[in-house]
Amino acid sequence: MKGKETATYLFREQWEEARETLVQEIIKTYPPKIGARSYFEVSRQDEAYYKCATESREMREWEMLHPRPKTTRDQLIVQLANRVAVLEAALAEKGGVR
Repeated sequence: MKGKETATYLFREQWEEARETLVQEIIKTYPPKIGARSYFEVSRQDEAYYKCATESREMREWEMLHPRPKTTRDQLIVQLANRVAVLEAALAEKGGVR
């Protein structure tokens, strides 16, 4: 991992994308797949590497520093639209902008 990042993720999809990127970076540090003779064996090795990466100490630390957001991108957009509507209503009630 490139240092302790303190990025804040606004929505779940953004967090999941960053998490998957970190998993792939961790997998790159593992030794190459040796002795696999078939697609099935390579696939099993890939699954094992993925499981090891998602359960690694580095991943657990990252997840503690970056809790998974509760909202999705669509929910965030709806929340922002509702806030704008409330502000527009309050502004119209006060007589608008001069």
